Amino acid sequence: EGVGSMFDVAAGIVWAADHGADVINLSLGGRFSDPAVTDALTYAYARDVVVVASAGNDGKSEKSYPAAEPGVISVGGIVNGQRNLHPLSRRGPTWVDVAAPWCNWVVMSGSPDYFCGTSSSAPLVTGTAALLRTIRPAADRQLIATALLTTADPASTAGVVGSTAISPAWPRRATRSRSVPRSPRQGPWRCCRRARR
Repeated sequence: EGVGSMFDVAAGIVWAADHGADVINLSLGGRFSDPAVTDALTYAYARDVVVVASAGNDGKSEKSYPAAEPGVISVGGIVNGQRNLHPLSRRGPTWVDVAAPWCNWVVMSGSPDYFCGTSSSAPLVTGTAALLRTIRPAADRQLIATALLTTADPASTAGVVGSTAISPAWPRRATRSRSVPRSPRQGPWRCCRRARR
């Protein structure tokens, strides 16, 4: 219901890492770094897990955690249909890595609804990371992060996010990044190619 402890967050990260998660989304945050969460992230990194987190929704530049923890891909929000950072998205070129659309359609309680904020932005990056891990299983978490951050579109938010903003074409470009090694048994987009007739 929107409230929880960082101890529970840490326990969830460890549980996910122990149960085979390749990518973890953390659409949550707080003002301070928590030692239990830091330890849990270290535990997940040792198991090659990609961790993505939302930056926060009050328009400030102060760091939010766990998004600002080392190794986490921190996600801000952009105005839908633009590359401008949403005025309510947290910002900071040293800790916000990428930005994604602020509002997205979701299905809640059986009906579609509009879900806005960086907690909605982060899952778009998480989903693309998961796609990359599926198509390029030989890539470790650092290569996945490199592919994500070097193939996104240049943002019109210079100085407020670390690098870039995403577009609908971004997942395809990310999977073709040269920084991500191909599996010996699987070329690019093998899962999605149409059979020739």
